[in-house]
Amino acid sequence: EAVIRVLGELVIRDLGKMGNYHCITPLDQTNDDGDTPAHVAAGWGHEAVIRVLGKLAPSTLAQTNEIGDTPAHKAAEGGHEAVIRVLGELVIRDLGKMGNYHCITPLDQTNDD
Repeated sequence: EAVIRVLGELVIRDLGKMGNYHCITPLDQTNDDGDTPAHVAAGWGHEAVIRVLGKLAPSTLAQTNEIGDTPAHKAAEGGHEAVIRVLGELVIRDLGKMGNYHCITPLDQTNDD
């Protein structure tokens, strides 16, 4: 697991250096749902990746997707409490006030279980 974490950090670090002429790096890009790599990592519970993204692309940690979900919403949806704690440490100060377009906060999603 440690080897995978280190390799993941190296790949992410290199992606952060590969900006195009618009200064958009792969770390800033979104998929068809508007999810950033932070959304995807949070949804899969990759705490180490979130920490690296916090250093390389901190603005993506609070970015919203097409339905207003932040990476914290994705982590909550997947039941990844450790990732939610890391996001709270890095950028998100009040998860109870970060409602998506349906007024659902990450805390609401964790309490639904």
